[in-house]
Amino acid sequence: MKLAIVLLSTLFFLSVHSFKSSEEKDAEKYLTEFYDYDKSTGSLKDSLKDLQKMAGIEADGKLSDEVISHMNKGRCGGKDKDKKSKRYVAANARWDRGVTYKYYLHLDWMPRTMSEAEVRRAIQVALDYWVRVSNLGFAASRDKAGCMFSVSFSGRDHLQYDVNKNFQPSKDPYPLDNVPSGVLAHAFFPRNGNLHYDNAETWTEGKDSGINLRIVTAHEMGHAIGLHHSNDPSALMAPWYGGYISEADYRLPNDDTLGAQSLYGARGKRALPLKKRDLGKLQSRLCNAKNYDGVFAFSDDKTYVIADGSNLFRLDGTNVDETFEPVEINEALKNADSMFYDKVNKRLVVFKGDKVYSASGSDVKTLKVEEMKIGGHGAYLGKSSAAFARQVSAEEGMQYFWLIQDNEVISGEVLKNKIVFSRRTRPLSEVITMSNGAKFPPSIDAALLSGEKDNLQLYLFVGNSYYVGKPTGRKQFQYSISADYPKSYKQVLKC
Repeated sequence: MKLAIVLLSTLFFLSVHSFKSSEEKDAEKYLTEFYDYDKSTGSLKDSLKDLQKMAGIEADGKLSDEVISHMNKGRCGGKDKDKKSKRYVAANARWDRGVTYKYYLHLDWMPRTMSEAEVRRAIQVALDYWVRVSNLGFAASRDKAGCMFSVSFSGRDHLQYDVNKNFQPSKDPYPLDNVPSGVLAHAFFPRNGNLHYDNAETWTEGKDSGINLRIVTAHEMGHAIGLHHSNDPSALMAPWYGGYISEADYRLPNDDTLGAQSLYGARGKRALPLKKRDLGKLQSRLCNAKNYDGVFAFSDDKTYVIADGSNLFRLDGTNVDETFEPVEINEALKNADSMFYDKVNKRLVVFKGDKVYSASGSDVKTLKVEEMKIGGHGAYLGKSSAAFARQVSAEEGMQYFWLIQDNEVISGEVLKNKIVFSRRTRPLSEVITMSNGAKFPPSIDAALLSGEKDNLQLYLFVGNSYYVGKPTGRKQFQYSISADYPKSYKQVLKC
């Protein structure tokens, strides 16, 4: 009898021990995903405290039933790691105030439990919560052109769309879990514009059952306009899904209202500018640069800026990528006259005095620089102020370009390791025109042709200002700049 009792006690102990171990493993997985917990270097207790603080419960670092309950709730896929003391937390980036932005709803993988009309209405009502309290506007569009927000339903592995490049698709590095009541959706901070919903959820509106699309959309748009998760349990921007509240009864909580207004100002009132301390460290450095010496696109589809002679910055949309530590550029690129990206051969073509260099490689920090042959100098005088790519001839393996020197332009061709210039020049005003007789820009410091096919834009940098031109012909021979320019590049960078 005693032996039986001992065996039963042992089995009970092992069962309880195994159960706790399973809970701890689940907690470690959860905290790794949402709180950047690192088992090898971090403290499980400290990460549990972070979760408890976010949830508004006693922060004792214990794996309590209340903590487990929160880990089992449906939630947003964004991280909760920000430990700032204030409740709402605003990102360093934002959209322009006073603008009505268009959004595009992808119709593939639509919810089975709602009609298209119901989905569209729920999304618009959700976005209007933010519109009522801040200087922002949102409007649906059935055409991607001009849209800055992309809304889509999908499975675990899914696509994201570059709203700055005509909705060019790429794989989203952050998969959804595709499990009901797990990660419901996720979104990205400005100016990414993507909102992704897990199609494994039962999306509903007007009922207690399922997951309410309107409320989840309002939360995700909070991220998309620049808000992090809030540690106010009553806030819309709390990480966990709070359940259904009818459209008639729902009001945007005060914490979320204050967060939106900190970025965009109250509806009908002028917002205060971002303070310098709100800018990222690198954003502030680029904002304080005296001038841009070079701007170029690269094989990673990112835009790079050479500022004040030798510092290289990477942009993410119109914001400085704070994860890319500025490096001193390759010696061959220092004090370069001009440069452009050769798409055919995947390299930078750099003009420096009477020499031309090829800078190639997959990492912009470790470019391989070689001098290129000049097959014919033509009208090239060995100096230039800017250069930009023209069309690509895939059949001939040739990249065409324009080179600007002394307010004139020379056309050129790049073929493998050789470059050839035209024998004649054109007045710059024949290639780049100003609308409504506006004054033509003085000497151009740098140029960049950005976009694809029907969405091409030519950027010209002059001192601390910039101009944007659009092609007027199918062959990219001429560009027209509207009378809205010039504008300060500091305005674009939200300095």
